[in-house]
Order: sequence, then structure tokens, then C-alpha cells
Amino acid sequence: MAHPLHHFAWLRPIALAASLALCGLALQAHAQDSPAAAGAVAQDTATALQGWWEEYSPSSNIVQFLPDGTVKLYLKKGEIDELRSLDGTWKMESDGKTIEMLFTVRGRTLTRRAEISFDGAEMVINEKKAARPTRHRRHSGQLPEAYLW
Repeated sequence: MAHPLHHFAWLRPIALAASLALCGLALQAHAQDSPAAAGAVAQDTATALQGWWEEYSPSSNIVQFLPDGTVKLYLKKGEIDELRSLDGTWKMESDGKTIEMLFTVRGRTLTRRAEISFDGAEMVINEKKAARPTRHRRHSGQLPEAYLW
């Protein structure tokens, strides 16, 4: 006499395939938590960040992030004495969310760390000490007149 569950034998290959698929999903989820995956996320964010951005809220500025890790924040006349720009460096932390920017002004180094995210085509920088995040959109074309002095 056949085993009572013998007529379900055709389910074994399906159950095995489902088990292997679940194992694959678990491995993928684990891989996304790995340092290599975090590094890839940081690299993706760094690539998306590069270029010209116009801050439009809460103030107005133009900032340029270059692939070599330098950053230039253009200033309007009189914004900070006679400075035309703040020049510095930037790097993404391995979490892919945190940016560190270092600016040197008159021999003094200022460090800024903030969480960076993208909301559609906008870049949002949220510093813990700031009252609200700064919002930026891509800038194209010439540097606006206000920064050419």
C-alpha cells in the first residue's frame, strides 16, 4: 500500500525550488547589509551628488561638488566679508547617507556633517544643528550674476 501522502510527491520539487528561492532572498538581504553593499550605496550617492546645485530653501546659494572630492560654495558679495567662495573637500561616509565637508576659512577648518538624501530631482541636506534642511535643485548654465563680482 502506498504512503498516504504519496499523491503529493509532485510537490517536492516545487517545495525545494521555493526553499532555494527563499535562501537566495535571505542571502541577498544579508549582502545588502554587508560593508561592500554599503560602500556601493555610498558610491551611488557620491555619483548622484556630483555637479552644480542651487540651494533654494531656506536661502540661496550655488554649490559645486567635483568628482575629485572638492566642493565650492559660491558666495554673494558681502555674504562673508570679501570672500567669493568657500572652498573645501567632501566625502561620503560608508553608510551612503552622511556627507562630511571640510572648509578652511582664514586658516580655520570648519567641519560640517549632514545627512544627505534625494527627493525626486532634489537634493536635501539635513544638518542636526540646523533649524530645517536645505533643499537644492540641479543648476545648469552660467553662474548667476549675483555670484560674479
